[in-house]
Amino acid sequence: MSRYYASLCFVMLMLSPSLGRADAKATVHELLGLPFGAHEMRLENDMRVVCVPWRRQQALSFYTLVTVGSRNETDPGKSGFAHLFEHMMFRGSKRFPAERYEGIMQSIGADNNAYTTRDYTLYTVSVSKEQLDTLLEIEADRFQYLHYAPSAFKTETGAVLGEYHTASSDPWQTLWEKLSEISYSKHPYQHTTLGYVDDIKAMPGLYDYSLEFFQTHYLPRNTVVLVVGDIDPAQWFSKIQKHYLGWKNPSVENNLRQIVPETPPPRGQTTSVNWPNEKTNRVLIGYRVPGFFKSPSATSADRHSIRELAALEVLRILLFGPQSSLVQELVIDQQKLLALESWGDFMSRDAGLFVIEAEFSPDSFSFDELDTRIQRQIDALQLSPPSSIQISRIVSHLLNQKALSMQRPGDLAEELASFMARTGTLEGRNRFMQALQRTTAKHVKEVARRYLSPSRRFQAQLSNETK
Repeated sequence: MSRYYASLCFVMLMLSPSLGRADAKATVHELLGLPFGAHEMRLENDMRVVCVPWRRQQALSFYTLVTVGSRNETDPGKSGFAHLFEHMMFRGSKRFPAERYEGIMQSIGADNNAYTTRDYTLYTVSVSKEQLDTLLEIEADRFQYLHYAPSAFKTETGAVLGEYHTASSDPWQTLWEKLSEISYSKHPYQHTTLGYVDDIKAMPGLYDYSLEFFQTHYLPRNTVVLVVGDIDPAQWFSKIQKHYLGWKNPSVENNLRQIVPETPPPRGQTTSVNWPNEKTNRVLIGYRVPGFFKSPSATSADRHSIRELAALEVLRILLFGPQSSLVQELVIDQQKLLALESWGDFMSRDAGLFVIEAEFSPDSFSFDELDTRIQRQIDALQLSPPSSIQISRIVSHLLNQKALSMQRPGDLAEELASFMARTGTLEGRNRFMQALQRTTAKHVKEVARRYLSPSRRFQAQLSNETK
């Protein structure tokens, strides 16, 4: 094991804090003996703040995590609102309306954006540390006092519909939409983050509902502010408290928190899409796998699920990584496929999908033949499990990839935000990294047997029936 790799593992294991409430108002956890550490505080209104001092970094990242994604869209006919608010949040407030907000952001040289997932929405801003005071003032204002007129609302809903039409011209996006629909019968993961097209078309008439959605979900208890860069955590905890402490959650009587339905047991299914102008067949295959939380109503990530997800991540590289025997055989040697890979972002808060995508060479073998080849590789693991050396190499590869991806403060802020949203705590990331290091061939064999079975397999197939 190299000195670099050993140091990397130590940093990854220790980065997340184990919280201990110092008093009724705040909790601060500092990490000792590391180049930088994660310091966390919980305000009286339940909003959490994470500061990571990363010295000698001129750029500073100020990310706001809202733990609201498409999984929270439980009202019939109202899909797509989490993504819509990714747009609406740039409409500003009465104090800083959209034009003034954008003008200030440009004047301080800020790079700001946002994106929505199944489990959360993340607002990202990078700026020089000298401009953080200005940034903090306007960011705190827009999250507490968002204001937009019905006309602005209609403009943004039109933009979202245009975004949907652009996305739906991509065969992969259409396949993902179809795969999501057949993989979940009740859970909101059934629709993509963009939402159903009919719901998006109906959005312009739902101005009042949009205000309700904001008041229901954009609350301090659903929000985490992450600041990563050359900062003094104690100083910034004080400043953040000043700007956010007046933000209140609704009373219990007026709380409109929604219950996300449980996911029924999977029953494998296949759907087909006809794409007349497409020259090659494509397929998305999804196997139902556990989420970080044992159930939608759970209050913390399940340790057993974390261990299984770590083993599935190793299995993903083993079976579908660039050096896997299946990819080498079907893509490189026989050229029956133009591409074969498994998605690296399959992990989610609730039960998710381990997704494999394949694009066929023209006039190559069939969907059924691909299924057979994949299942043959999965079954082979039961008879001939991978060696400990193979597993160790894959784990080292994954950890090195993680290290190489941490080039900027924003990379670290995004990583911490994703684990906080999907596991509930910074500690969830720590547990996952530990589980990844401890993964054995036995673990990989077991998750392959348990989760990559035909009964848990869903497929969306795209072809040109006129060929």
